[in-house]
Amino acid sequence: MLTTLLAIVALEPQFEPPRLQTQLPNRAIVLVERLPSASYVSVQLVVAAREFRDAPGSHGLRHLTEHLWARGKDGRIDSDLESMGCFLSAQTSREDMIFEISGPTQALPKILPFFAGLLKGFRAAPERIAAECVTIGEEDALRDPSSLLISDAFQIATAGRQLDPFGDLQTMRAASPDLLLNRWKRMARGENVAMVIAGNVDLDAATAMARPLLAGLPSAGPVTLPAQAPGKMLSIELPSLQGLRATTGVALASQTSGFRERSTAARIAAGLAMASLTPGAFFVYTPSNMESVIVIGSETRDPGFLKRCRTADPAEMFTRAKSLAQSWITQKLDDPRAAATIRGRLLAQSPALRPETLLENLRLVTASELAEAFKSFTIEVNP
Repeated sequence: MLTTLLAIVALEPQFEPPRLQTQLPNRAIVLVERLPSASYVSVQLVVAAREFRDAPGSHGLRHLTEHLWARGKDGRIDSDLESMGCFLSAQTSREDMIFEISGPTQALPKILPFFAGLLKGFRAAPERIAAECVTIGEEDALRDPSSLLISDAFQIATAGRQLDPFGDLQTMRAASPDLLLNRWKRMARGENVAMVIAGNVDLDAATAMARPLLAGLPSAGPVTLPAQAPGKMLSIELPSLQGLRATTGVALASQTSGFRERSTAARIAAGLAMASLTPGAFFVYTPSNMESVIVIGSETRDPGFLKRCRTADPAEMFTRAKSLAQSWITQKLDDPRAAATIRGRLLAQSPALRPETLLENLRLVTASELAEAFKSFTIEVNP
């Protein structure tokens, strides 16, 4: 009883900062969140993967597109932004591509026109494709152990259904300009795109500046979430499993269903609790409304990592696990960059998805559900 009471106290409802969400006629979404204590502004354009998820014949084309897209048509976006004290970053995950510009709050009116330039597309000349493939190859050589452990965990957990978003260099080198541009035009449709502005900004003014940037995007019509029973994984035909790459470190993983499921909240709490038992351990989960994987691990081959996870007592860690999960999400929501990322990532999948759902589900997770979540971490990498 004491444990349950402590958990309820620890998971009191959190104050939500003001935000304004707008869905345009083309189904693109603009969300502005005012974070009064923020020292900078983050503007993020999120493009959902949807039908462009990595497959053997297109593995890495989204990553290559992200590189080319971030360069813009003239390749000067980075230098122009840096002259204003702003910075551009881009990333590709299994769920999406994200383009972020961050900088001083007062620079917002100058930041947004850069997204207008990004949305005009990019120059996919053969020499640019070749140059970006060289850059991606260099990035691949520098990947840290946790990145490879996570990739291997997904490969094992999904039996090859979800390929590493980093991609296959051979496939990228063979891509033609026409192929990449045609894919980009289909990706950059209203229903695939969300823009989030997070910082100490005026909601109405920021929304008024952002709406015209997305209003001209084409749309292919309504988007619905895939039908999925609670706690069930989508059934997908399995391609062959790729070779595993991690040579150092150790990881443990659990498959999850949709972000809105209570079992997902329980597994996040369980993963964070087990990771907290090893100093320096990592925890990775990318919010998704489809089948996904939670990965915890150590970049060193710590012989005690798996034992500590296997012998952890869910009952003793009940309060701690729920508190860690609450902190994990609330800390993201307090930071402009992290808040824009998680909100944009969810909105690009569906306007109905919101990070607060995780907090609501955490309050309802029972001791037996948490115990089952601990048991769900059955996938081992480099045991």
